[in-house]
Amino acid sequence: MDRALCGLIGLAVLFVLLGVLMLLGRGDWLIAGYNTASSKEKERVHIGRLRVLVGGLLFYVAVLLPIVKFYAAWWFPSIPILVGVFPVIILANTRGR
Repeated sequence: MDRALCGLIGLAVLFVLLGVLMLLGRGDWLIAGYNTASSKEKERVHIGRLRVLVGGLLFYVAVLLPIVKFYAAWWFPSIPILVGVFPVIILANTRGR
């Protein structure tokens, strides 16, 4: 097996584990800015929805990593980013609050 593919699969497994951690409610420290937010700012955030969004994003990236290895076209990585990552950012700033 290709060494780069093994690294991507290992990284994908790490993202799956972090996604499970997030969905179990133990991964709030993974959400950028949430740890450093004041308690007043934390009250404005619906942490349950935000956990689901970030956990889903981690699973999405975990599935995407090994697939990108096989499609080496220069334009291919931009499609999953537009389809998956940007909507999660928008949802995190609208439904997560």
